Amino acid sequence: SNNPPLRLILGSMVYDLAMDTLKARMATWEEWEAVSRASEKAIPAPERYGV
Repeated sequence: SNNPPLRLILGSMVYDLAMDTLKARMATWEEWEAVSRASEKAIPAPERYGV
């Protein structure tokens, strides 16, 4: 391939475990999305942040 992945999961069991772990993390992030987004307004960004 001209564009191989930086990380490659090899094996069915490892693939399934990785996907289950990722799905669980994403579910947690979705549950806490409102808190995460609200934090942008609660704490001002440091000076010159994003420059």
